[in-house]
Amino acid sequence: MFAVFQFARKRIQTLLFLAALPVLAACDVGNFSGGPSLNTNRPVPVALLVPTSAPDGGLALAQSFENAARLAAADLGTVAI
Repeated sequence: MFAVFQFARKRIQTLLFLAALPVLAACDVGNFSGGPSLNTNRPVPVALLVPTSAPDGGLALAQSFENAARLAAADLGTVAI
């Protein structure tokens, strides 16, 4: 029954898409430079959130995540974290 409206639906969908393009193109992306400033000469605070209380071996997974993060931090060399 709805196969009859397929052509009309596709036309309307195309027209709506074309009508939305100028609206989306007019959107201002804004200025993303307003974040916190960091002194790159000092250590950067980093947090690692791991699921230590998860059931079914969650502690082992959390320890694996922590070990991987420590290895990655050690591999950075002179960068202070």
